[in-house]
Amino acid sequence: MSLIFRLSICSNYFKLILKYILNRVRTRSYFFKLSIKTNLAKKALKQVGIKQIAAEANVSIGTVDRVIHKRPGVSENTRQKVLSIIDKHGYQRNTIASRLASKKLIKILALIPDPKETDYWKIQYNALLQAAEEYAQLGFSLTCEFFSLQNPASYSEQCTKIQTSDYDGMITAGLFPQWGKDLWHEFQSLHKPVVFIDTRFTESKDFYNIYQNGYQGGQVAGRLMLPLIEPEKTVLLIHLESKHHRNINDNERSKGFIDFLSERNALLNFHHITTSFSGDPKLAETLHTIFNQMDITGVFVPNSRSHEICSLKNKLGIKSVPIIGFDVNPRNMHFMQLEDIDFLIHQKPEEQATRAVQVMANLLIHHRPIHDREHHVPIEIVVKESIPSG
Repeated sequence: MSLIFRLSICSNYFKLILKYILNRVRTRSYFFKLSIKTNLAKKALKQVGIKQIAAEANVSIGTVDRVIHKRPGVSENTRQKVLSIIDKHGYQRNTIASRLASKKLIKILALIPDPKETDYWKIQYNALLQAAEEYAQLGFSLTCEFFSLQNPASYSEQCTKIQTSDYDGMITAGLFPQWGKDLWHEFQSLHKPVVFIDTRFTESKDFYNIYQNGYQGGQVAGRLMLPLIEPEKTVLLIHLESKHHRNINDNERSKGFIDFLSERNALLNFHHITTSFSGDPKLAETLHTIFNQMDITGVFVPNSRSHEICSLKNKLGIKSVPIIGFDVNPRNMHFMQLEDIDFLIHQKPEEQATRAVQVMANLLIHHRPIHDREHHVPIEIVVKESIPSG
């Protein structure tokens, strides 16, 4: 190959390389310029605030603020004008910065059963405090008031003391609607959110409900009990109630439990006894009589008192039978470790309390609408092997 031909090939090769390099430089330069323009546009967008929107709409800053927070006092024409300008500029309110700068507290009332009375509500109470602490720097303030499960009238007494003007929202257990619904509707009429935990209040679609479906929980308990019991014998149900009121959740769980088993074993018998919230001094005598006179094949406790039944059963020397209950609390877990309780259905009180505070924070801090007002807590089955050791 001649020297001239070789030089020609090399020259063409270097031309191709040079052309490639120049194209890469131009491309990078273009994207660099595009990046600068995009960043400048973003910066300009961020600089559009309430003052600029108010000036462009020829209204006051207060009017823009009322539109953003969906407060009354603005005509529909003005509202639409402000909203169109907000959409044009892509304005998004920095709720975190706004709350940090604001000195106004968001005051939430939690009206729940006295945590000293049951382990279950002690867990709920502690979870409410912990969840509220997460939003404390944003001006979120939680006040807890208590009523007695032994005395439903105490709920009514608390309701009469509460001034809706003192709070921006309410978290409560709707166990006694006959005493509480006037207060709940008063909050609702003032456009202040009400969140129910552990129960469901269905008189209005404007309330938020966080609960476990009691009927389904009872059916799950029935399914767990079915292979453990013998036909033509008796299943004992132990209810929890006060002098004036039977627990709503107990009723739903018992109904689901009985319906499930009755459909699959028509020969099965059911016997009901009740114990009070404060404990029944005659419960030991009652249990002793029932186990002596009836052929008990299983025990269902649709509340948190499984541990109490286990303790009495062991003291009385009653034969071992399958026991299914609710609530994962220390005393129930103790007897599950001893294999006195076969299954527990976990109501996840921590999740209910945390979710309730999050609903309030989303509505009142972040101003985010919540379209799904029904939050169903999953039904979780707990067995001995699933309890953490230590």
